[in-house]
Amino acid sequence: MSDAGGGDDNHLQDATTLDPFALDELDRQGPKYGILLPRSHAATILSRLSQTLHQYLVSTLGYNNRLYYASTEQHQQYVIKICGRYWKHVKTETEVIGLWIASRYAGIPVPRVLAWDASGQEFGVEYVVMDRLEGVPLSEMWKAASLDTKLLLVAQIAHLVVRYKTCVPDDVLPRGTIGNFAFRGDKCGSLGGIEDFEIGATLEGLGPWCSYKAFLRSQLEAKLQGVRTLPLMTGMLEVLPRIERLLQNLDEDAGIVDSDDFVFTHGDLHSKNLLVTSPTSSSPQISAVLDWEWSGMFPAEEEFLAAIDFLSCDKDSGNHPELESKFFSILETGRVQTPRTIPHFEQRKALCDLRENLLPWYLTDHGSPNSPEALQSAQEAKRTVVAVLEQLNY
Repeated sequence: MSDAGGGDDNHLQDATTLDPFALDELDRQGPKYGILLPRSHAATILSRLSQTLHQYLVSTLGYNNRLYYASTEQHQQYVIKICGRYWKHVKTETEVIGLWIASRYAGIPVPRVLAWDASGQEFGVEYVVMDRLEGVPLSEMWKAASLDTKLLLVAQIAHLVVRYKTCVPDDVLPRGTIGNFAFRGDKCGSLGGIEDFEIGATLEGLGPWCSYKAFLRSQLEAKLQGVRTLPLMTGMLEVLPRIERLLQNLDEDAGIVDSDDFVFTHGDLHSKNLLVTSPTSSSPQISAVLDWEWSGMFPAEEEFLAAIDFLSCDKDSGNHPELESKFFSILETGRVQTPRTIPHFEQRKALCDLRENLLPWYLTDHGSPNSPEALQSAQEAKRTVVAVLEQLNY
């Protein structure tokens, strides 16, 4: 779901009709479970911007955050993004800092942050208030677009990626640390002093790290702990000794390649987070890049292993050769590594599959953990883990 964009408004409903305790589309008590911002609280927040709340709607879309759309008597439109319940401080601070870096140093078109709170102390939730931008999410027009239009838009996206990966000075984003962003000291709600930040822990509360292997170790150890406490993942227990052996040998295993150079990463470069203006014209334009809450400094491959979905013609097919070639070629010309040039990319992809499938996020807090669908998903995750371990000779 595009955080601050326009598009089809059929996903919006009166905020008073919201059931914040409904299970999500994956039958989970997910990130939005129990999360809401009453109209009176939104009115208070907007009053500090000299705005009087007129209409207050909530989106049925969005997975990790509750999104409210507010219009005011002064004819302004805002998105109020409420952080999901799994994250404290880091996700909100990362969003504010990531948006600032992308705009300030790379000139990326992003929503303007007008107010924010990463403490949750005043209203019981963390929030970011942003301008609502014009444009349609790329995901809404992608399938119907011609190949020529897709190539045009992919080229525009590639040039934006080159800008945010190459234009930020190293003294702003040191390349030797993995992590998301965090403010130094108490900056809660302040739009001044945003430049006073550091590379900190990830949204999961792990890190930061100075090497890829340290990053991988922490991720796997956290997943191991989760597997042991989640009944749905009982079938994975027999695989754990192999994971433990990998961890014991990780530092000395030269076959698993280490690295200590990391890059500014958006982290969720999905078509739903890219806005398009003039989508039906002969020259549509990517008008904004949204959702910087996962941004940070990460290994180069992480950008390509997360959410990129605009290199295929539709969600049921693999990458289209022309789209992939166009995207990668522009990145490489701009001195950005791609899966064609990242050393040992296939191994890094396999290790990502290992950590993501060891304890899949979509099987935690499941509303029906004994359902055939949930049990089948757990078995599929186990098969992937076993396949990767065999590939790594563990």
